[in-house]
Amino acid sequence: MNKECTGSIDRATPEHYVQPCLNNHYKKHILTIQQTYQNFQSKQKVNFIITVCIVVFIFANVLLDLSYTLFQNSSFYISESLLFSSYWLLFLPLLTFVLKTIKETEKIEIKLRAVSFAIAFHLFSYPALVWVISKTFYNHTFDYWQTFNFGQNTRQLF
Repeated sequence: MNKECTGSIDRATPEHYVQPCLNNHYKKHILTIQQTYQNFQSKQKVNFIITVCIVVFIFANVLLDLSYTLFQNSSFYISESLLFSSYWLLFLPLLTFVLKTIKETEKIEIKLRAVSFAIAFHLFSYPALVWVISKTFYNHTFDYWQTFNFGQNTRQLF
């Protein structure tokens, strides 16, 4: 043991509970209590913001569906509106993934691959999500390919 390492835990500053004999390699990787708290606080803020965004977007979708059915003089089912608004559950995490990937890389081809992956993943996973939710919670199950084709036809309108 090194003679310089005879000290005890440094309690002079409560946020740093690090033994003075630890070498610099280990000191770099030890989080202080304050850093850990700030890390959890920032993650809680991000999770809260994402949750609020999902709820607001789903609510806006339901209102748009309601206004469309009133305009078309057709029936409105809130359960189906909520079901088909569930794509926000996929969109925002994928957006986070794409933005993080774009921010971390300089190569344009990696950025394009990240965007392409997110589009393809959303394209094929959304009908699966609708199918699973309708199979689990509804008397009627929406067919995967019916939902997939409806999504394709809707995208062609815009």
